Amino acid sequence: MQELVNFCDSYTEISPSGTGIHIIIKGELPEGLPNKRSMTKQGFKALEIYGKARYFTMTGDTLDGSKEIREVDLSTFRFNGNTSEPPMDNKTDTPLAITSDKVDRILKEITKGEDGQKFAGYYYQKDLSAFDGDQSRADLDHVRIIANQVGFDPALIDQIVRSSAMMRAKWDEKHSTDGKTYGEMTIEKILQGRNIHKIHEIEDYLAYNYQFRYNEVIGKTEVL
Repeated sequence: MQELVNFCDSYTEISPSGTGIHIIIKGELPEGLPNKRSMTKQGFKALEIYGKARYFTMTGDTLDGSKEIREVDLSTFRFNGNTSEPPMDNKTDTPLAITSDKVDRILKEITKGEDGQKFAGYYYQKDLSAFDGDQSRADLDHVRIIANQVGFDPALIDQIVRSSAMMRAKWDEKHSTDGKTYGEMTIEKILQGRNIHKIHEIEDYLAYNYQFRYNEVIGKTEVL
């Protein structure tokens, strides 16, 4: 990793989790370069490189002092990843058409709300002290606070969780016989137990809890 940091010699900061870094450069992605590759043999999980359709939270916690964003030709850098392993799958079931402006606005609204201080602790610092270090309980509370702002929108909730310090590998692990992931089950548990708080949420509530074909209800999710 240090080799890439030195090569880019551009703005570099510590990620919100404190376990990774962001390097921001100007340039073009070399043709055929995978967006994500395993780097476990180099001592860290993965290397991800994107030029568009991604949102992440900037911390301003710079590595080795602040630097300007430089133009870098990545085609001249030799990526010594795990050559015995194929590039990691870049596909995701979650839409990426959520702009940073939209997410930033949502984060500001949440932090100004009743649970703002608690949310900031989860989102930016992964503060689990309210639940004595139990992240599963904290995940539920984190999602509850987000849902109170965005309503019955599981995709948007998922995107916000993924951009937070609370994101972990378990989120994408399958935890049920029907193939649902831990993240999907966590969001579902909150949304199925959530009441309608605002009049404009009625349509989203119905869309989330029921399936419609013309005027006939063809399926429903029980709200416990």
